[in-house]
Amino acid sequence: MRVLNGIMAQHTFTTKIEYQGNLSGPRHFGKTGQLHFLEKGNVRILIQGKQVIQVDRPAIVIVPAAVPHMIESIGDLPVKMINASISLSTSQDSFIFAALPDYFYFQLNPECKISCTAKWLIGEITEQRFARQSMLDKLTDIFVLQIFRFAIEEGLIQQQMLTAAHHPLLSRVIKEVHQFPATNWNLNNMAKKAAMSRTRFAKSFKEILGQTPKDYVTDIRLAKAQQLLLADKSLNFIASEVGYEHPSALTRIFKKKLGQTPRQWLKLSQKMQSQIQPL
Repeated sequence: MRVLNGIMAQHTFTTKIEYQGNLSGPRHFGKTGQLHFLEKGNVRILIQGKQVIQVDRPAIVIVPAAVPHMIESIGDLPVKMINASISLSTSQDSFIFAALPDYFYFQLNPECKISCTAKWLIGEITEQRFARQSMLDKLTDIFVLQIFRFAIEEGLIQQQMLTAAHHPLLSRVIKEVHQFPATNWNLNNMAKKAAMSRTRFAKSFKEILGQTPKDYVTDIRLAKAQQLLLADKSLNFIASEVGYEHPSALTRIFKKKLGQTPRQWLKLSQKMQSQIQPL
């Protein structure tokens, strides 16, 4: 909880309505995090080029990070929804939204505190009332705290990741690893980027994140490779994008870490995606 308090003190979160009304045709997002409020209708949401969910009842879908995604209507019934951006401003770069899952889904009901806060927040954005901005500031903070608390309690994010995101030195390195996985990351240049000695960096990294810097970089590269596989990119392209000279090296890492080749993993993932039912 102390880490969450530090994050909230360091960052200012804002929300802004981007679209409100009937949905006709696909709409694309990706410049900021998004809060999608489906009032009625049936929609399909695709994140980073792959089908994720279908929603056919009033619900809140939150895409916390600035990742490309699309919403399109399904069927003949009219779709009514509200889309609001979620962004942060801070004196230091942060990747805390990127540490969260791709999306959250909350069905609207009185027992779900997060969906109630989101509905309240959207109501304040769309209405011009006394002390509107003060209400928005407070509600946005509450809303973001609820998301992080939910993610931690449900095991969707490790508190070590939040600690690292808030660390004044390690956060510099971790952010760049996420942004540039193809860089030739090693203990020397990672420690230098963090302005720490090799020994201190390796020890701090292992204590906070629970794995070595090398293993962490490998996991980030694998996650990026999986995204590119789902986007139908070639193995040659993927290998170069995540820091491996040859596809064979990427295949060896896949088999070592996941027990499957990239193609085997993709086939299984596509099969699982095809079995997704509307929420």
